[in-house]
Amino acid sequence: MKETPWDAVVTAGLLALLAAGLWQWQQQVRRMLPPVLATEPWQHVREQYPTPREFAYAGELPEAFLKGFIRANPFSPQRRNIPETPGAGGDAVPAASAPPPPQFIFKGRVLMGTKQRAVLEDATAKKTYFLQVGQEVAGFKVLDIAETQVVLSTPNSQEPLLLRLTSKEGKKESSSKEE
Repeated sequence: MKETPWDAVVTAGLLALLAAGLWQWQQQVRRMLPPVLATEPWQHVREQYPTPREFAYAGELPEAFLKGFIRANPFSPQRRNIPETPGAGGDAVPAASAPPPPQFIFKGRVLMGTKQRAVLEDATAKKTYFLQVGQEVAGFKVLDIAETQVVLSTPNSQEPLLLRLTSKEGKKESSSKEE
């Protein structure tokens, strides 16, 4: 007959007692009521740290101040297209005049694999655009892009606008003549 290893029996018994004790403890924790939360209305915090009067109500802010915030919003597509309205004092704020029509200059063509883009510069707004066929800028739609010219549709007429490639030598000559 084999002898029983008493160490293994004692270890198994201790583990069984430990498991039973943990199970009892878990049952007692589950029977406990949840803690009662304080129902204080935070009045003492309002008294100790009052809200400054200038930030108490957003409705008291001047309309021009709020419009400035709207103009500064980088995520708003209309941030610069807000029409000016007469001021509260009856003084008429001059409305911004309509922006001048864009004067596009065809700077060149960029090929990226099978895609091509036209490089257009708006001389009045001093902005450069990289456009594909079908994209629009300032009401003009790109109809065709070639190596030396780009064709745009005009917003007010059915006649397309043809822009030819500007040469760099022409600019150098004109700048040297001015000096």
